[in-house]
Amino acid sequence: MSGKLLGGIIVVAVLVGGGTTAFAADAQTGGGALSLVEFFKQAGIIGWIILALSVVVGGLWLEHMVNLNRSKLLPEDILGELSETADRGDRDEAARLCEDSPGFFTNVVAAGLTHVHLGAIQAGHAMQDVRDEETVKLFSRISWLKLISDIAPMLGLLGTVWGMMKAVGNYTTGITNLATFASQGIHLALITTLLGLIVAIIATSVYFFFRARLTRLSIEVGEAAEEMVLRIARQSTGQ
Repeated sequence: MSGKLLGGIIVVAVLVGGGTTAFAADAQTGGGALSLVEFFKQAGIIGWIILALSVVVGGLWLEHMVNLNRSKLLPEDILGELSETADRGDRDEAARLCEDSPGFFTNVVAAGLTHVHLGAIQAGHAMQDVRDEETVKLFSRISWLKLISDIAPMLGLLGTVWGMMKAVGNYTTGITNLATFASQGIHLALITTLLGLIVAIIATSVYFFFRARLTRLSIEVGEAAEEMVLRIARQSTGQ
């Protein structure tokens, strides 16, 4: 687990650090390349906030990699136990197993078992409602990635405006100061925009990846639950 956490943080850190290092190498003219630490010092507090958001993205990536997969949403042990009860047609035992092991799959199956006596259509509607509820719960956790992807570039723009205002405030008179203002002041003010865009691109990519995975798994769990409920219902009635 700790290895996966470290891996997630390293992936995001490499992506963010790689982009910022490439930019930092050309951030000064005639004065040598900026170090990565100096680069973030120039970015100011907003740059550090954006960097912190990148760490959050790494943590969310890890969480979804661990929890948003088939083994968690459709566990093989529960599936096997329910299959055995389905072969026996023991509806009550199946309901007890679902109650003892709450989760996406078992909650959907439990809804179907509760309404199956009303008919297949009613049971199907009940299962669909529960599946939608469980999907929304998982989607709300994924949506943090979308929030970060929206906030990061806005923070970058805020840092740029702040940096330019600071540069203008420090600007006095003379051609030399004007050249310094143009080459360093504005240039360094754009650092936060760069950081914000890098984090936003990563967060957006991760968000859509997990959203697609959640959609696929939700459909898969729904189909497996429907098949399980029908098996149990048929065996319990001797059909």
